[in-house]
Amino acid sequence: MTTDYRVSATSSANERFGLSQYMFVLLIPALLAIIIFGHVSVASAPIKHMVAATAVFGILSIYLIVSGAMREFEALTEDTSEEEAALHVSQENKKQPWAGYQIYAIVATGLPLILILMAIYG
Repeated sequence: MTTDYRVSATSSANERFGLSQYMFVLLIPALLAIIIFGHVSVASAPIKHMVAATAVFGILSIYLIVSGAMREFEALTEDTSEEEAALHVSQENKKQPWAGYQIYAIVATGLPLILILMAIYG
């Protein structure tokens, strides 16, 4: 793997992590504000379904972006040259619990979704 490609792929994954953070920080409070101030829990069924669908698709998009970025980082740590593999940073990156990070991403995106759906339909 060339150094230019590695830098480009790392930069791309970092940008996707940043995008997912912005989406998470904007989407969750916006949905909560709509639910609370729009009285969605007492609204008609089509409005509840629309807000719920927005929450599901928005949070699913966030998860897919984060998961893809993590898979790219994992692939970058596995595909290294001999010189790169000898570096301390490469050795530490190979020890990262990538499956654990994926589980954390599911929990970190799933819990807000559950809470939002409970606020809408509860």
